[in-house]
Amino acid sequence: MNNYSTLKQKHRARRENFPNDLSVRIHRALSWLERAEKEISDPDASFIFHWISFNAAYSGNISEEQGYSEKSAFYSFFEQISKHDERNEVYTIIWERFSQEVRGILSNKYIFSSYWRHSNGDDDSFWENSFHASIQKTNNALASQDNCTILSILFSRIYVLRNQIFHGNATWNGRVNRSQVKDCQKLLAVLLPCLLNIMMDNPDKEWGELAYPIKGND
Repeated sequence: MNNYSTLKQKHRARRENFPNDLSVRIHRALSWLERAEKEISDPDASFIFHWISFNAAYSGNISEEQGYSEKSAFYSFFEQISKHDERNEVYTIIWERFSQEVRGILSNKYIFSSYWRHSNGDDDSFWENSFHASIQKTNNALASQDNCTILSILFSRIYVLRNQIFHGNATWNGRVNRSQVKDCQKLLAVLLPCLLNIMMDNPDKEWGELAYPIKGND
């Protein structure tokens, strides 16, 4: 199973043959993955550091004027990952973790964006239909091994938790949000090393330009 240590060794052994942007991207992602793996007793902190590592892996130099959105960036990244995942590693992880974290994430309405729009008074009275439809869509994607769709749905839920925590709308170690924090943290902990490994196995593919290239010490 991949973790910071095995991926760091791989990066050191291969980075001379990587494009500079990819090498820096992986270097940054691994630095945050290392920090995340040290948080064995604090799922909130582990989630935060894993998310920053994921951000380092996928984010690119795309301006808002070019139609940038977080969801479109996710989808483009997951398309690349799915296309080059020759060993079907992502599907294996999702399938193995389905009865645990994956099911917990999908069935948790508190990390479903439409629920909060409805709860906050917006006219989204059909959120429950959308909620159950997304679960069915994930099941269908599992049956057809459509990894891009599976990842996009899961990360749309994880992103809601990310917003709650990063924007101060959650309490550290709070009792009311423990299940979603633990489920999302555990899934990121196994998925993220897999994503980074796929990227390093495909250095000649397009992983995007860095939004903030190195200008001084990094």
